[in-house]
Amino acid sequence: MVYSRQLIGTETTSKITNVKDGDLTTGSTDAVNGSQLKTTNDAVATNTTNIATNTTNISNLTETVTNLGEDALKWDKDNGVFTAAHGNNTASKITNILDGTVTATSSDAINGSQLYDLSSNIATYFGGNASVNTDGVFTGPTYKIGENKLL
Repeated sequence: MVYSRQLIGTETTSKITNVKDGDLTTGSTDAVNGSQLKTTNDAVATNTTNIATNTTNISNLTETVTNLGEDALKWDKDNGVFTAAHGNNTASKITNILDGTVTATSSDAINGSQLYDLSSNIATYFGGNASVNTDGVFTGPTYKIGENKLL
């Protein structure tokens, strides 16, 4: 059944009511009703809000990554190395390094305390009052053979 109403010679408007939900499929020629449009408009409003939120989140993430990049080790492609130089290329110290594995096949980084322990062990092995002071400076052994002192 087709509904048609024509008001000739008047400016009176009319409204079609009690329209059943139309099919929302490709190729459909059905009329849609107010509740179907409301559902679509609500979804568009939700998506608009989500897009605005995502845009803000992406912007904040970009800023965070940029700031992180300023504080991170950087790859120096010209020299093929990582560098801790920042700002005006002043060298920086890397701290809080966990003890690396020290084996014939290890590629771990080692830290200052591991080097200090190694130096202390070498000083002990050499004997002759060899030592490593608290700032890591190694003092070689002095051996005395007979009345002569040898370094």
